[in-house]
Amino acid sequence: MTTPPNNLATNDIIDENWVDAVTNNLNEVNGLGAGAWINMALVAPWVNFGGALQIAQYRKVGDRVEIRGVIKSGVINTAFFTLPVGYRPPTNGDMGWPVVSNSLFGYTVISSAGVCTPAVGSNVSFNLAGIWFSVTA
Repeated sequence: MTTPPNNLATNDIIDENWVDAVTNNLNEVNGLGAGAWINMALVAPWVNFGGALQIAQYRKVGDRVEIRGVIKSGVINTAFFTLPVGYRPPTNGDMGWPVVSNSLFGYTVISSAGVCTPAVGSNVSFNLAGIWFSVTA
């Protein structure tokens, strides 16, 4: 088990790696197990932003799919990736998430067929961090 940092105060910023470790420990205790991150095979002309920024990836933790990464150079309202069966939202319509795109508002839509599309934003940079959903509810 991961131990918390010493002398943690209410307003302290918690190290993100520590939070990930605790989350993974809880998932293991509950039998969920965090799946490995899988690199997305992006649809051209979308590409990973590069440099020190996170590449586009997805994983499954229990029944929850998580997406992360920063992409660029594609066409807004054109798919950047299709999630495989078992990693798709269960709804009959589209699900959407607000994201950061070139330091402004962006919006990503994922269909029940797994098609991931940046619906609003800029192709200069499109951040996928914070996108997650349940495959069962």
